[in-house]
Amino acid sequence: MIPEETLIKAVCIADEAVRSDIECYALQRQVEGGWIYSTTEALPLRDSLTEAQRINRQFAETPADALRQLQIVRRAAEYIRERAHVFPWQMVEAEGFPGYVRFVEAQH
Repeated sequence: MIPEETLIKAVCIADEAVRSDIECYALQRQVEGGWIYSTTEALPLRDSLTEAQRINRQFAETPADALRQLQIVRRAAEYIRERAHVFPWQMVEAEGFPGYVRFVEAQH
């Protein structure tokens, strides 16, 4: 059995890191008002992009990497929805962009 103290530390670490999982691994778009992040689309594969596109875009090296990164994003989004009350920010749906989210200051 895992000691309660260890579980508490693990939850604290997860709470602090979960937003960055989305910011690092999700397909991103810059729109008026900031960045939005896809919770439904995988990153494009490196080989599908031109050299010029690779400079300014995120990409995955392999299909397995793209799938793993999308799973990280989906798991992070689910965690944020379950624990939304603990964060000083909110994850909200990006209006006009189905499947995309953005982060805003919490309105508690």
